[in-house]
Amino acid sequence: MPRYETFDVLDERRLTAFLCREEPALGLKSLTGKPFTSIGAFVTNLEVVENELIPLSDLNEPFRGMAENFYRLLDQFRLA
Repeated sequence: MPRYETFDVLDERRLTAFLCREEPALGLKSLTGKPFTSIGAFVTNLEVVENELIPLSDLNEPFRGMAENFYRLLDQFRLA
């Protein structure tokens, strides 16, 4: 069975809800001090990383750890 056959795709709204729920585990609030502003900053920066194909190993902390944990959670919950 293909690996992603049973994964669910997150649209923008579901991604925001997922990040709100998982914010404490990801520590996103530390980006700006405000949960929703931090979620927006995380998503914007993650889009740049993905669009520019920047390896996670090239990112600085704390963003690199947040991104790694985000991808781990996506895999854990079978989301894409």
